Amino acid sequence: MILAAAIVMVAAIGPVFAQEPETREEALRREREAKSRALTPPEISGLERLLLKLENNRIFERLLSPPEGLYPRIGHVTPGSGFSLGPAYRRPALFGERAELTASAIGSLKQYWLIEARLSAPRLAGGAMFAEVYARGFDFPQEAFFGIGPSARRSDESRYQFANTVAGATR
Repeated sequence: MILAAAIVMVAAIGPVFAQEPETREEALRREREAKSRALTPPEISGLERLLLKLENNRIFERLLSPPEGLYPRIGHVTPGSGFSLGPAYRRPALFGERAELTASAIGSLKQYWLIEARLSAPRLAGGAMFAEVYARGFDFPQEAFFGIGPSARRSDESRYQFANTVAGATR
């Protein structure tokens, strides 16, 4: 009788003491349970807080692409031109809100430049017609060319100046 009581007590107390898991699945389950008891919210750094504030308040969008007025155009003229910067202007409501004007000029330290302007009237004749006038000019002084097709090799590189001016209209 005493032996039977001791066996029952050992069987009941056994699970209370930590035992080695028998399977990898059991070990992972125990790790997840232990981790869930020690969860804390992530800490946000000061820089991350600042960037989130700038994004949530749309500061970059308001500065770099406002719906109207003068703004900086930042980026590159074409791949290989390097960092480029210049002014841009947008006026969405001309001629009684029937026309939109956009214009920009951008240049790089490598002397690449691009100037473009567009006047569009998408709602003429009650929305039945549209018209657009545009102009674009650029100069890319050191464009790379490797040849035509998949057999072109990097060792065949040559450089050339590519400049163009175009103007046109659509209706």
